[in-house]
Amino acid sequence: MSLAPRQLTQVQAPGSPGPRGAALTVLSLTLFACRTTPAVDPTALPANAPPAAGACEELTAGDFSALVFSTPTALLPPGTGENVRMLLGRAFRLAQAGGAFEKEVIQACAELGTAAGLQGQDVHADPDAGHGAERVCSAAAARVADVFRRAKEARVVLDVAVDTPRCFVEPDAARSCLAKCGAHLNGDPRAHCTGGELVGVCNGRCSGACVLPPGAGVGVCHGACAGKCERDFRGACSGSCTGGCNGVAVRGKPCPGVCTGSCSDGAGACAGKCDGSCTGWWDPPVSPGRCPGVCVGVCAGDLHDTLCSGEYAPQGLDPVCQAACGAEAALALRCDLPFVHAAVRSGKTTPEIERTLAGVQAAVPKIVRLQQGLAKRLPHAIEGATTASVEWSNAFPTAAPHALLCVRAARDAMRETLKWLELTARSTDVILPAIRTDPPPSARTDDP
Repeated sequence: MSLAPRQLTQVQAPGSPGPRGAALTVLSLTLFACRTTPAVDPTALPANAPPAAGACEELTAGDFSALVFSTPTALLPPGTGENVRMLLGRAFRLAQAGGAFEKEVIQACAELGTAAGLQGQDVHADPDAGHGAERVCSAAAARVADVFRRAKEARVVLDVAVDTPRCFVEPDAARSCLAKCGAHLNGDPRAHCTGGELVGVCNGRCSGACVLPPGAGVGVCHGACAGKCERDFRGACSGSCTGGCNGVAVRGKPCPGVCTGSCSDGAGACAGKCDGSCTGWWDPPVSPGRCPGVCVGVCAGDLHDTLCSGEYAPQGLDPVCQAACGAEAALALRCDLPFVHAAVRSGKTTPEIERTLAGVQAAVPKIVRLQQGLAKRLPHAIEGATTASVEWSNAFPTAAPHALLCVRAARDAMRETLKWLELTARSTDVILPAIRTDPPPSARTDDP
């Protein structure tokens, strides 16, 4: 059983008849608790803040441990000082996220473009405020779309669908962060996971789905398989390949290119039984009531090593700590690689088509995971960190002149990073349209 009822995006051609596949969805993560809407611009620093000379040297290395508050901490709310230092530290990390995010996008789009036949400068770029990703992803999408178009003209029917990625926050890490910041949670921790489920290892009886985490094993793998795959394999095969090799029928022989069918030892997409290592979730052996992995449902016993598939949003805590720990959760977000189903339904395939489909199944999961994970969570974290830091500054304008200078510098840096992230994320919007295919005949419905 899968972690949740399978949701597929059937990537269809514009104007195709029949129902469209389910749109990609992702569980949202609230990065900070709701606050009363301020009467002033939340990004505006207090007008009565004293001028601060010099620069925020701490922002160079991200070390705010020595940040001094001029007002005695006894006159400030409990925890003041450490919470602001923690928030500025997370703000520093958020401000550094743009380059790393763009680098990942460039690498994934380059992998896709290379599989489709691009080379040289078309698949090479350095992070450049989103412009590098924009160029490489546009080139890759155009090349893949051309391969798909020519396949359709040759009457080769392709079928591509993308599973929905799942993202999780770790409640234990969130609670540890809040405690370190001085905000301690009370009550049942399960109550703080809203809009989703709290899943984990169940020491008792599990009523619901059961999955095994990525790693070594034997069974149905919802991801890429490294090892033996019994059917619906597409990838590099160093062992015996049975089915097709670069579009040519083969049985029990090595394949120097793209193997499709089954492989005794390889690495690639596998929709059948995998004996080796899986990058996604496993379906465990059937064992009614007992779950050797992660229980998704009701656990009649102790639940530990938990993951929250929705929002982990404790209420009524210091908003500065909530924003700091929300930023940390966004930076440590866990999203699985969605599986991309790709098949040649009819027609004569070619080595170019098979190489491109292998690239789609290898690279598109990375792109979709970035689209639905960090591309959504990091901007929210930046918004939360910016608002919380400036609201604190409005409340305590004379507490720490140098801290206000750092707040201003961090706010400006995060704003630039936000633009960087947004342009990089938009650069990936061309990928899914490039791999649209007509729905399979069974999904079509005739007009009355």
